[in-house]
Amino acid sequence: QSSGGGMQGGGGGMQGGGGMGMFSIPPQKIVRLPYRGVCLEHGKKEPTSRMTYRLIPVDQYSKDAGLHELLTLVARGQLPTPVAQAAAWNINSKMAWQSLAAKRQNRLGGGYQPPYFHLQHLIRARQVVTFAKARGAEKQRSRQNKAGDSQPDGEPTRPARGVRTFTNTSASR
Repeated sequence: QSSGGGMQGGGGGMQGGGGMGMFSIPPQKIVRLPYRGVCLEHGKKEPTSRMTYRLIPVDQYSKDAGLHELLTLVARGQLPTPVAQAAAWNINSKMAWQSLAAKRQNRLGGGYQPPYFHLQHLIRARQVVTFAKARGAEKQRSRQNKAGDSQPDGEPTRPARGVRTFTNTSASR
């Protein structure tokens, strides 16, 4: 089972590294940190304390810039858990919004099974996915521009808002 999110370091003199979320844990010490995360793979078995976990950078798990941006928002605590979970399953597990809306909570003893997500959570999750994908793509373009993998200087990567572009097809005839 994969999950994504982040830990908030700090407190108790543990935050070092110039406030960049880095800290040092002395040998033979146990430190508990709050973790904010979401399940990334819908349908897998529920995680348990008996499982072994390995922390890896998001880039090693997925090259999806939208997922990376979503997990940044999750780690910063900027999203309610149900919104973040619906967005994560939509992006990473490719679950359609209709499937997320139809998902029900399993209750012991059967009976009424309430929806897993409220309509308001799904509406907000769609907005978050749109934002995360756009922001992730923007950051990816910016990194490519810095690396020199894009168009030469002076040429826009896309037309400015309200500007129409036309292709001259008569020159190729």
